[in-house]
This record gives sequence, C-alpha cells and structure tokens, in this order.
Amino acid sequence: NWISSRGQLELVAAQRGLQPEDLKDLLTPMVYRMYEASTGYDKFSLWRMMTLNNRVSRQYGSLFERIDVLVTPTYAASVPLTNGTSSTLHDSEIHEWFGRQLDAARYAILCNEVGAPAINVPAGIGRDGMPIGIQLCGRWGEERRLLQLAADIERARPDWFGAMPAIHVSRCTAV
Repeated sequence: NWISSRGQLELVAAQRGLQPEDLKDLLTPMVYRMYEASTGYDKFSLWRMMTLNNRVSRQYGSLFERIDVLVTPTYAASVPLTNGTSSTLHDSEIHEWFGRQLDAARYAILCNEVGAPAINVPAGIGRDGMPIGIQLCGRWGEERRLLQLAADIERARPDWFGAMPAIHVSRCTAV
C-alpha cells in the first residue's frame, strides 16, 4: 500500500548506485521524512498495514453491493497553494504534514489505498475563484462505467470543463 511503499526508497536508491545518505539531497523535505519514518518499519509493521488494507478493501467492495458509483468531492479543502504547507517541498513535522494530507485528500485516499477505479472531473469554480471537482468511484474492473459517466457529465455541463479560475497559467505575463 501507499504507506509501506515508502520503504522501497532505499532499495530503489541502491539499484541506482546511491547510498542512503545521498537521498537527503535528492528528495524533497517531506519525501525524505517519509523515507526516514520508513526505516523504523519491520515486517510486523508491514503485515499490520497489509491487514488493514485488506480489511478496508473488503469494506469498500461490500459498499458496492448496494451502490453502483460513489460520488465525492475531489478534495475536501480549497486548492492548496503551490509550495505551500501541502507541498512535499514544505519542511514540517511529518505527522502534522500527513494530518493535513489525510484531511484534505480523504476522498481520493480511499480509492488509491484499495486500488479501486476513480475519475475526477471538473465541477466548476468555487466561491474562492478556484476550481473544484467531483470524484466518481466505482467497482473494481468497471472503469468503463466511470469513463461513460464522466463523458455524460461533460456533455451535460460543458461550462464546468471550460471554466478557468482567476489565477491561471495562461493569464501570467512573461517576466
């Protein structure tokens, strides 16, 4: 799962001829902190993570015995600032940083964790002038249904797909 995958950083570095101490200069501050945290994992930690992932995956699957598609917000907060406190470039205590991520990305994390198909589509511009979206989550193997629903939404609400926030790269002037 995505948490235990942090433990693969040292292995990948070694395959590329890098030493663990080289990682600090190559990784962003938060990714390096994730690597540091992963050095404390043992096989029992990984087994616990896998057991929890298995339990959550079964619960997710049982939800789709009653529904066809789960619709959620894409993100539970305003669009984060580039290089702000949500960025991996931000240098803060790892549990504080992860807490912000888990809170804001609570909907996307579920599908990522269990490997379920999901698609995000624009849903207009929020009151703060920034884009908002919706996420469509589905059963394993039913990506086609999600793609069809996303296409249906785009046809029904083309204004959502063409909307541009007040702050947009196309509106920047060359410096």
